[in-house]
Amino acid sequence: RLEEPVGGYLPYFDMIETSVQRLDEYIKNIIGYYKNNRIEITLESINIQQLIATCISMQSQHDAASWEIDIQGDVPLITDRQKLEIIFNNLLSNALRYHQPEVPLVIRIEVKLDESWVDIWVKDNGIGISSAEIDKIFKMFYRATNLNPGSGIGLYITRDAVVRLNGHIDVSSEPQKGSVFHVRFPNRSLPDHLQHNIQ
Repeated sequence: RLEEPVGGYLPYFDMIETSVQRLDEYIKNIIGYYKNNRIEITLESINIQQLIATCISMQSQHDAASWEIDIQGDVPLITDRQKLEIIFNNLLSNALRYHQPEVPLVIRIEVKLDESWVDIWVKDNGIGISSAEIDKIFKMFYRATNLNPGSGIGLYITRDAVVRLNGHIDVSSEPQKGSVFHVRFPNRSLPDHLQHNIQ
């Protein structure tokens, strides 16, 4: 990337770079959407600490944040790995993308496990979401801000993945304070004939 103006064209290079970033994000999310819809649920035992560490390392700007991780519950986690990776990757990507440039970014991940449920919170001190926008952010192609590149389908795919795990997702947020995303879905550690009791 050129750092010095070349004949006054640097602003155009910046525009091209932003467009490329948005296209790259769009392609990644389309692939995620396709995988989420085409692949059936596959249950397996998951080391949640390792999965979180992997998802963090996959974020291109993970060094820009301070990470806090708190995992509670000494029980097996049985769910679909790919769906869970989609959820984490999109929530972490959002937290990194929509930060306040003048405020050191802190992202906190909390997980609470028991034999019936998995609860996940992803908290950040980013730009936040206004009350007028918060009910729209899970809609396909909706973008609450144009400050950063994004496809507008990441949270839509996230919610779809959560729903496919028979769970739900909600968010609380305050502009210039940050956001908290809460995901809850059944832990499939119980035998199938007992699963209906926790739906």
